[in-house]
Amino acid sequence: MSDGWQKNYLEGMEQVVDRYKQLNDVEYIPDVPFESQDNVTLAMDIFRPWNAGKESLPVVLMVHGGGLLMGDRHMEMGICRNFAKAGFLSASIEYRVFPESDIKGAVLDLAGGMEYIGRNASRYGGDADRIYLVCESAGVFASIFALSMIRSETVRKAFGGRSPDINIRAMAAQSGMFYVRRKDIVGMVMSGNVIPTRWGNREFLKILDTEQEEILNSIPPIFLVSSKGDFLRKYTLKYSDFLKNNKKEYRLIYYDKAGHLPHAFCSLAPELPESIEVDKMIVSWFLEH
Repeated sequence: MSDGWQKNYLEGMEQVVDRYKQLNDVEYIPDVPFESQDNVTLAMDIFRPWNAGKESLPVVLMVHGGGLLMGDRHMEMGICRNFAKAGFLSASIEYRVFPESDIKGAVLDLAGGMEYIGRNASRYGGDADRIYLVCESAGVFASIFALSMIRSETVRKAFGGRSPDINIRAMAAQSGMFYVRRKDIVGMVMSGNVIPTRWGNREFLKILDTEQEEILNSIPPIFLVSSKGDFLRKYTLKYSDFLKNNKKEYRLIYYDKAGHLPHAFCSLAPELPESIEVDKMIVSWFLEH
């Protein structure tokens, strides 16, 4: 990534953050600190409805994308607000990206964020028994392994972490980067950088297969979203077929004639009519679980 490109991205994100800070349609609690499972202090932003009352709110965790190379929690401010307006306590979790860390660090960061919310949801008016997850792009890949640490000792050992001790009832995956070792542009970018390929990592690399049985059995029911304009649409469609063939509970929303809908449109273009439509479908689906 060139310095100029990175500078433009950061400036763009500052504009997005400034814009959303001026809105007062939901309560915004920024920069809530938490500890990664490898003891790095990170932060999350929390959103909740105004005047929520005494009733505990369902909780949704948001995980941004960016190829594990860029991006930050502020990318999810729009969709977090949409869910808060729908009656959820929503939290966008920070995690480290390359070169600050590789996939192991990202997963341990997300596990730490999940752990924090599992223990502290009630502090912010959330219900720890009704927690859901929304992730997009590369955040889908990292989230799958953070979730798998809840049930899989093999995954915990591989990443050097512990169970986040949280029950995620269901998840939604937008434009998921489900595969990182295929011979395509994603595989080439990931290999040797975000995904270590040194000789000693052979056993670890075997774990990074989202279609292995132990991972399949570790993830909750999943709501898949993609569109014709999504450059990773084939990943979502392939993973959908995999879930169907293995009788895993899932739902697929695919806008097959909508080339105008970009990658991860619900998060990156949260004010589009289709984004709002999908958010409502996800809310309904979550509340069924």
